[in-house]
Order: sequence, then structure tokens, then C-alpha cells
Amino acid sequence: MSRNLSCSRGYDLTVEPASIDEEHIFSAAIEDHLLTQLDVSTEAVPAYKEIHYKPGAVTRICLPPLDGDDRSLPRKLLISRPITTPLSVIGNSTRAYWAVEDVGAPGSSKPRVVLLKDTWRLVGPGAEVEGDVIRELNQRGVRNVPSVVYHWDVCDPVERVPECEGKGKGKQKETVSEAVQTTITRDLLNHPWVCGRAALQKSIVARTHYRLVLDIAGLDLLTLSGTHELLHGAYDAYEAMTDAYTLANRLHCDIHPGNIILYRDPNDPACNPSSRKGYLIDWDHSRVLDGHVVTHEYYEPSLQWQFASNSLLARSSTGKVHEFEDDMESMFYVVLYCALLRLEHNLAYHDLVGTLNALFDLAVNVKENTYGGHEKLFNKLDRRHTGALIWRNPHLQTWIDTVCDYMSPISTTPADRVGKWSADHLRDFWRDFLQTHHPLPRADGYDNVWLNLADINKHAPRSVQNTPNEATTTAGSKRSRSEDEQDISSSKFQRTKTGKKATMWSSLLVPPPVDPISPSVVNNGLADILATNVRASSPVPGTSSAGRPSTTLVAARVLAVVGVSAT
Repeated sequence: MSRNLSCSRGYDLTVEPASIDEEHIFSAAIEDHLLTQLDVSTEAVPAYKEIHYKPGAVTRICLPPLDGDDRSLPRKLLISRPITTPLSVIGNSTRAYWAVEDVGAPGSSKPRVVLLKDTWRLVGPGAEVEGDVIRELNQRGVRNVPSVVYHWDVCDPVERVPECEGKGKGKQKETVSEAVQTTITRDLLNHPWVCGRAALQKSIVARTHYRLVLDIAGLDLLTLSGTHELLHGAYDAYEAMTDAYTLANRLHCDIHPGNIILYRDPNDPACNPSSRKGYLIDWDHSRVLDGHVVTHEYYEPSLQWQFASNSLLARSSTGKVHEFEDDMESMFYVVLYCALLRLEHNLAYHDLVGTLNALFDLAVNVKENTYGGHEKLFNKLDRRHTGALIWRNPHLQTWIDTVCDYMSPISTTPADRVGKWSADHLRDFWRDFLQTHHPLPRADGYDNVWLNLADINKHAPRSVQNTPNEATTTAGSKRSRSEDEQDISSSKFQRTKTGKKATMWSSLLVPPPVDPISPSVVNNGLADILATNVRASSPVPGTSSAGRPSTTLVAARVLAVVGVSAT
């Protein structure tokens, strides 16, 4: 093990600590960008800045040179706290960051803030590269999809280490490594010591470390300021859905609030300074259709449970395939969910928790299969949940009631709403609704979570601890415990619990900083890594200021060593 190259031992050498000057650049750029994205005073910016930046924990990622680039001035990304972290040690281990692009030359163009996605993408039949998918959508004229700035498979840098030949002291030679970072578990399946190879061939997939940079860095739909941003931002995302379906024959297959980004472009004269535009991101699980059927057999269950259609949640027994109507239904649940959390209605706290639990979290396990969607189906049949809601804004009431009738007409549904559950009818209704119900309230946001924070902590459905996202750091750059304790006490935000998947969205509850997991945990054995470093188990690469490899392992490589499935 000690004679292996650092990259072979699981270290990611593509990231290194940022300098003090680079940290100042990062801090100033994040603060300036927040002022363009939020309608808040400068005094409130530091609280939001903590989501993206931790002092003393800024990291540098060198970008591959583009054609025509001056290689003597390497482009680089500066990152700190991720806004999205994985909830499991298996899967694609995705982290997303607000990253500052800095070309590194004195007096160069002003640093800009972009969105970095660091993930382990699928490799195999039917798997597509997300950057290529987004560029195809852009070429086909799909609206409200961000543009790709860079995307690349992460390669281990060239590493030369002396290696002795034979025993004792002798002639040394140099070994060079330059390969894409890839999981190895699937390569081990053909060994004779592996039991149940046939079944494992279907469940264990190969993954490659991949980074994608998009040109927008906004906030997710749960940061809505009012009814106007909710319905306009969701409609922008729906336009992206329908364009992708009609122009590129593609389904998104992963509609949830975290994949709808609200962004205000300060350089666009056509952009309304009082509102943000919605963009649909995360196209890595999208699927091309052949008629109404997905073009390849492999399907990774990636759709957020809370926002899946009731028929998809019951597909273990029905064999249901994903269709555009399922994405339409998911978009309705996204609007309903965000409105329940962020807009004013008549539900008392316990009724709100009951509705969230029933409509979005409820699941039943039968013979090792998980089923759900029962309350969504019942709501379609008798409106037991949406029919009990009275919204302070009557326009929102009209929108929700109408879309419910389109989706599933009942005996009281007006005749002109029957037979309208199609992409075109919903688009036309939504567009006309926004034009005829103008202006919608822009600042009627009402935070139902913070008003009941203590109770939400105790009774949120299927809650998980909303552990704040720790900064991506390298060895030798962590802060002392006393500094972190002071950081926590100075924050006006507190740790809390939320719905199971909602913890992926930083805006649901603004996270406070916490004491980082000590990198020395790696030296305490593999069991300690898996036991204590679950939420930090994503690509956290780098070298220390002394040139030593960082002591945090890439999760997928740890899993590859022990043979754990990375599906």
C-alpha cells in the first residue's frame, strides 16, 4: 500500500489549498454575487454568505485548458462550502458549489461566480454525459436551460514517484500515472472469489469522476419571495420540460425544487431587477424517448420520492414506465410543496405536518418492496388534501384547483377542464394565467417552517438531521475547535431537522457552520471512515500546504476497495 501512488490509495490530487489572496477574491466575489441575487440589505448578506464560504477553508481546482488558452495562466475554480451534499455513502456522491472562476492573472477579467457540480457519473450502455446533453438542448433551442462553461472527466495528474527495484537499496525508477478517476468494483466481479456474480452484474455499475460548470449560480425554488416568483419560476422550468420533450424528445425524470434555480442576470438588460428567472438543471438522469418508451432498459431510480407521481411510486406492481405526464405531475407537487412551506394558508401546524407526511413522505414496505403514492391517488379522487387548503392569495387557490381538475377530473369538475391533462393544455393555461392574473404578489412569502421550528424538529415526517454542509478542505487547512465553536455561537441560525430529501436544499433552512470532521479519521481504519464520515463521503481531494496528500478519501474509491455497490 505504501509503495502505491497517492492516486491509487484513493487521494484526489486535482484540488489544493487556495492562497490567502485567492480566498479574498472568493469572499468578495460571493458577497457581490449575493447582492445581485437577493433582495436583502447588506447587513443580511453575511448570514447567506455562510452557506457558501467558511473562512480559512477555500480550495482551488485547476481547470483543463481550453483551445486558445494561454497555458501559462491556468484557469481555476475556487470553492468552499457545498450547497448540496450526498445523503448516502453509495450513489453518485454529488456535491454542488458556488464556485468563483479566476483566470489567475493580475488585472485579468473580473472573477465570476458559476455553478460547479462534482459527481460520479454512470459509465455503461445507455449512460450519457450531462454536459453533452445540455449542449444538445441548447442547440435545439430549449429555453431556460443554463449553458455549459466547462465539463470534463477528472484525471489523476501526472505523478512521478521513485520506486526501488528488488530488496533493499537499489536502482530507482519513476512511475507515471495519468488516468481517469473511475470506480473499480465492477472490474472485480469476474474474480472467482465473488459470490452471486450474476445478480451483482445488474446492481453494480461503473462510475467516473466528473465535473460540470454551468454559467448560472442562483438559489433554488424554496428561496421564493412570494407567489409571483413561485408560479413564474416554476413556469420557466415547465417551459424547459416541454421544449426538451417536443424539440429533443427527452424527459427530465428528476423534477424537484432543488433542480429549479432562480437566477437574476445583472448583465441582461431584459432581466427584471425585481424578480428572478427559473432554470431547470440536473439533466444527468434525463432519458430520450422512442415513442413513449425509454430507449434503453437501464433505469436508475433517481426521482425524488416526495415529488414522484402516484403511478410511478406504485410501479413495482404495475410495471409503469416514466412518461411526460409523470413529470407534469411532479411539477404540480413541486409548486404545492413550496407553497405549503413558503406561502400563507389555513393549515395549523399539526395539519401541515400531517399533509406533508401523507402527500410527500408516506411509504409502505411489502415483501422488501416499497410502495407509495396512496394519498396522492386519494387526493386525485376526492381532493381530501388540496380541497381542505384555503390560501391567503386567491390567485394561487385558482391555479392549484384548476391544475388538480386537469390532472384528475372529479364529479364537481367543470366541463371545460375535462380532458385537458396534456403538455400543451397545461402550458397554454399556465401562460394565460400569468398574463391575466398580473401582477401577482411579489413579497407575500410566509415561512411556515421557522414559525414552528421547535415542533418541526420533533415531528417532521421521516426527518433526518440537517447537518450543515462542511467546506471542502485539504489537510493542514482546518480551523481550530475554538474558532468553530465561536462560529456556531455567532450564527443566528440553528441546526434543525427537515423532511428526508429537503435537507439537500440549502435554502429550506440556512445551515450554520460546524466543526469539520477531522481528516485524521482516515488513519483510524476503514470502519471509522464508514461510521463517522458518511455525510462527508464525496470527492474531497487535495494536497496539504506542505505538499502531502490530503487525508480524506474519495468515497467511491473506499467503496471500491471493500466491494460495496455504488449504484
